[in-house]
Formats: sequence, C-alpha cells, structure tokens
Amino acid sequence: MNHIRPILLLTSLIALVGCAHLPGEWGEAAQREEARRVEAGEVVALLGYAQRVGASPAEQQRREFEAVSKAFAEDRGWPNRLRLALLLSMSGAPFEDTPRAVVVLEPVAESGDLSPYEQFAALLHAQVAARVGEHRRANQMREQMELYRTQLEGLKAVERSIIQREQRRKR
Repeated sequence: MNHIRPILLLTSLIALVGCAHLPGEWGEAAQREEARRVEAGEVVALLGYAQRVGASPAEQQRREFEAVSKAFAEDRGWPNRLRLALLLSMSGAPFEDTPRAVVVLEPVAESGDLSPYEQFAALLHAQVAARVGEHRRANQMREQMELYRTQLEGLKAVERSIIQREQRRKR
C-alpha cells in the first residue's frame, strides 16, 4: 500500500504539469469566443441603431451622419465603418450615397473565418452593391427609353411628312 501512494502522487503531479499548458490554450480560445459573442451583440445593436436613426427626423439624421462621419475619419475600425455604411445606404435619407457605402465596405476580408463585424459588413456590402447595380441598370433603361422616344418622335415626323406629301399630290 505504501508503494501505491508515491505512484499516485507522481501520476497526479505529472497530470497537473501536463494540464498546466491547457488552460492557456483553452483560455485563448475562450477569449476569442467571448470576443465573437461581444461583436455579435454589437452587430445586433447596430441594427437597432439603424432603425432608430431611420425613424428620426431629417435634422437629427443629419447630425448623426456628421457625428459618425467624424468618428470614421478618426477611427476606421469596423464599428465606425459599419455605422457610416448603414447611414450612407439608408434609403431616402438626405445623405444617402450607396456608391460611397460600397467603397466604405470594400475592406471586407475574404478569409474563411470572418468576425461577426466582417460577416455583417460582407452582407451589407453585397446588398448595397446590388442596389448600386440596380440603380445603374435603371438609369441605363431610362436613357434607352429616352433614345427610343426620340426615335419614335422622328419616325412620327417622317410619317406626318409622308402623309402631308400624299395629301398635296391628291389636290
């Protein structure tokens, strides 16, 4: 029995020494996971922020836009970048500028392991870029319709000219 006690003590000591390295690795993973949870909560808060600003009067929206623009000029981190992009992509706002919102969101990393901020930025970038594309297509269609309208007016003028000529000949 006395022989077992030192073996158990030695085994326990080895196990403790071996586990001494694990908490650091586990601790770092836990810290990364906690940071991701905090970011995810901040992304949800950004959605609420966008809704509040969207429901605000135009003057308050303008002040908020100026404050966020200033904050972004000082710190181009993801929180400020996303706030600015959300405001720039807000339909009907006096400062709406979807092409600029696309540019603000360009630095979205394309790695496989995106943070919650980067995931939201990638989603917002895709939606805003699609909206910019739709605006371009709509403008092209308007231009094409105007061209067709001009051509149609020209054809109508030629038709009127032909009809008038025919009427003169009959007289």
